[in-house]
Amino acid sequence: MATGIQLLASFVYMGICLYAPSLALSSVTSLPIWASVLLMGLICSFYITIGGVKAVVYADVVQTLLMFVGVLVVSVICCQQLGGPANVWTIAGQGGRLEFFNMDPSPFVRHTFWSTQIQGAYVALSMAGFNQPQFQRFISVRTLSLSQALCSLFALGLLLLWGTFYFSGLVAYAVYSDCDPFTSGRISKPDQIMPYLVTDKLNHLPGMSGLFVAAVYGGVLSSLSSHGNAIACVIWVDFLKDLPYFSNFSERRSTNIVKFLSTMTVMAAICIGLLVGELGTIFQVTNGLLNAIKGPLGGIFLVGICAPWVNKKGAAVGASLAFLFNIWLAIGKLARGGGNPEKMPLSTLGCPENVNHTLQDSLNDRVGTHGLRHLVLLQWDHWYYKYLHPQHLPLHPHRSSSTA
Repeated sequence: MATGIQLLASFVYMGICLYAPSLALSSVTSLPIWASVLLMGLICSFYITIGGVKAVVYADVVQTLLMFVGVLVVSVICCQQLGGPANVWTIAGQGGRLEFFNMDPSPFVRHTFWSTQIQGAYVALSMAGFNQPQFQRFISVRTLSLSQALCSLFALGLLLLWGTFYFSGLVAYAVYSDCDPFTSGRISKPDQIMPYLVTDKLNHLPGMSGLFVAAVYGGVLSSLSSHGNAIACVIWVDFLKDLPYFSNFSERRSTNIVKFLSTMTVMAAICIGLLVGELGTIFQVTNGLLNAIKGPLGGIFLVGICAPWVNKKGAAVGASLAFLFNIWLAIGKLARGGGNPEKMPLSTLGCPENVNHTLQDSLNDRVGTHGLRHLVLLQWDHWYYKYLHPQHLPLHPHRSSSTA
């Protein structure tokens, strides 16, 4: 049962991983989202099949570094343009985007100090404690002490990575604090804010759009390849390896089957990725659907650690009921759209169209409708005789005196 829940969560996560960078690419190019999902899935499937686990390990290292550097460079450049981190922090605070110590004990308040600490502890435990790709990384080293050191290093790297991502969100808000792209219709989804920031504010820097897209793709391909390989290994070890037909397979044939299973998992993830965009924002899908699936899995592991007297039947019944209840809540929320947090205020007063509209209203108030019409006619008269008349006739004396 735990294996089934793990596989389901991994498939959904891989679909989200395929969809996320497709939004970034569609924001800076004319490539449709479905084509990007399909292309990236095929590329990932190719190098997993050809290179195997070795290719996945090397790709993880390079792609994670590329992801971190790309987002960091974009954040630093935009932060400098805004006058430094202090100004970014001030703008975010004025907009009500900073809230650290809301000590309200009510469980009905969405974000408080207590709820974020509890959820953060659970997320960290699920990523490092009962996550199949992480488990494969930890057991690939030679000694237990080295594995424990890698676990600590992983936690530190995760804090740095998440800190960079959260700060990039504050930078994006500070840049568009008076002209929100989503509210003004410049982007169709809130998930496109960072790619739009790169193309809108950093297009004067050669290669910056490519660096950002490469960073997004690198991070997602890293997760996609590691989860694809992990799912294939789980299916082989837990379901196929001990069957009579596969029990006598050589190591070479077993490796080929794992590669084939990796390819099939990526193909399934492509189908899921094409559906994720219809469910809402990436953050909403990730926190809603994935937590609903992985919650019972975490419960199984915690029961096994903290309550060893619970037998197999009790754990299975509890996990089944928790899974059905969570899925019922998640599907109902996605279908009906209820329970979404209240959106914080966003401004469009600084958008060019609003500024032009304000200037036009001011001009109407100062000149008046009749005076404005007279000015427009005089301007058109001047342009016509200066640029459009076939013989480029000079202005008549009486016109010159009137315009003067």
